[in-house]
Amino acid sequence: MFFNSYEFVFIFLPVTFFIYHGISWFLPFRWALIWLTSASFFFYGWWYPGNVVILAGSLLFNYTVGLGLHRAKIANFSLTPRTNKFLFIFGVVGNLGLLSYYKYYNFFIGNINDAMGTAISMESLVLPLAISFFTFQQIGYLRDRWQRQVIEHTFDYYILYVVFFPHLIAGPIVQHWELLPQLVQKKFQGFRFDQWAVGLTIFVLGLFKKVVLADRMAEYASPVFMKAEQWANIHFVEAWGGALAYTFQIYFDFSGYSDMAVGLGLMFGFQLPVNFFSPYKASSIIEFWQYWHITLSKFLKNFLYIPMGGNRHGRYGRYRNLMVTMIIGGLWHGAGWTFILWGMLHGCYLVVNHAWRGVKKKYGFLRVQRFRLVREWSARLLTFLAVVIAWVFFRAETFHGGFTLLQGMAGLHGILLPLGWSRFLPDGGGTLLFSDAFWAFFLGDFGYKQWLFILALWVIAWFFPNTFEFMSGYLNLLEQYLQERIQRPRRFPNWQPRPLYALGLACLFVSVLSFMYSPSEFLYFQF
Repeated sequence: MFFNSYEFVFIFLPVTFFIYHGISWFLPFRWALIWLTSASFFFYGWWYPGNVVILAGSLLFNYTVGLGLHRAKIANFSLTPRTNKFLFIFGVVGNLGLLSYYKYYNFFIGNINDAMGTAISMESLVLPLAISFFTFQQIGYLRDRWQRQVIEHTFDYYILYVVFFPHLIAGPIVQHWELLPQLVQKKFQGFRFDQWAVGLTIFVLGLFKKVVLADRMAEYASPVFMKAEQWANIHFVEAWGGALAYTFQIYFDFSGYSDMAVGLGLMFGFQLPVNFFSPYKASSIIEFWQYWHITLSKFLKNFLYIPMGGNRHGRYGRYRNLMVTMIIGGLWHGAGWTFILWGMLHGCYLVVNHAWRGVKKKYGFLRVQRFRLVREWSARLLTFLAVVIAWVFFRAETFHGGFTLLQGMAGLHGILLPLGWSRFLPDGGGTLLFSDAFWAFFLGDFGYKQWLFILALWVIAWFFPNTFEFMSGYLNLLEQYLQERIQRPRRFPNWQPRPLYALGLACLFVSVLSFMYSPSEFLYFQF
């Protein structure tokens, strides 16, 4: 069941919502949470009921290990500190073992067979939905259990903390202190119309991003990447069109899901962490990763980068740790060499970014004070182009497809221009291809309408406020560094609980319904 399906919008969500609030009125609130847990399991098992068994086993394993860590630390249980640490490591290895088996077994076996000439049999494995997300979330829980940072709770609260359907499938990766205390300490205070209105608005905005914007971009991006995989030469304009189309497809796809997760949480009275905050406005790769998949960035930093030494072992130690962290981050997204290369590219970007900051700090004369706007927009454009190039390998199925598209983006497969322009250039025009097909191209499969759509989304991503800036007057769930950024002067009005905004939201919802006839999965469902 997708958030962007009729079954979810018109059946699952209203039924779950009204029964949840009905139970809250007449029974102890804990029964409402049990209903929410049951609905979340039904939501998860909609695609493939067998996945529920794997999820349930993971929940039972982690809660049992966490209970052992809790008793060893607080109840003066007989475990020694060393044995207690071993129990924590055992829990982490168990989680990573489950993830590795389902997600990476065939990838590694295939590479061994290719490298060694062996014929080890591959398993017919179905990747359990959201296994990367609920595995990382529970590893964080075990770490906090080990460090005595988790409040008292029972198994039913733990289950809902992990399987709460708004965040279960594609994040955010919720740490225990971001949701579990809300569940344990929650007292029913009646239906709050203002909270429901804010949550519904955020949900519809996210639904619009996914159905109307992201899915339309997919129609432009997919044929270009498919053509690249088929050994076809892709000319300059088409290559950049396909790369930019995917750049905005994944942007509005993930932004839409992140909005819907927060909005759904608010509709049920819970605050989930913000996971996406205008990353294409970033003026450096460091800043980009502060606003793209925020919870994953924090997880990799706290559970991988810092334990490896972070920046505590000198400049080169920092660079090494950055590269390793980003490579593993790429592998987390998918079992494929293209994802690893994507992670390596971002690792290189971060190394260069940190090195340049170090040079500017050492040589103060490089910190030019004049032309601030020119410097800021140049940095934003350079960061954006670097991200676009990396997305090529993230989307490509093979190295060949990715490099073919990059060659087209570099103009190595020709640039379509009107025939009359050839007289202004040297004979032959190098790698340029002059053809009357230029006009057919701009009126054809990837023509001016597609480019106007891409440019419109570019303007939205760079100049419009994001959902949480738009709703900032009615939200109190942004972390401090997001709150500081949101305090910058705004040129656009904020959302208000008024009829005009309700009418606008209704128009957006109607437009969504007209495009929702064939729901597509979110890109991060793959990971």
